[in-house]
Amino acid sequence: LQHKKLLDNLEYIDSILIKNNYLKFDKTYPLIYLLSNELVEKLNQEKIVIASFKYTKDAEPLNRIVITANHLKEDLDKLVQVLNHK
Repeated sequence: LQHKKLLDNLEYIDSILIKNNYLKFDKTYPLIYLLSNELVEKLNQEKIVIASFKYTKDAEPLNRIVITANHLKEDLDKLVQVLNHK
């Protein structure tokens, strides 16, 4: 049941997300990789929590959004609204 909800959420995001060079998303994988610091800042301003860490101390941070089965449609709508208005 949870896996089906996750797949539904990923499919929903794929149907409304405008693809661009500032992010990487594949509807078969529950992560959205953020390639723009400006976009990271915008998500922060909107109180959207992302995962951000460095693999090594000298590396650029890896910024990504983790999509789960527990996200509500309203959560996904808010997220995609911010991502689409980069």
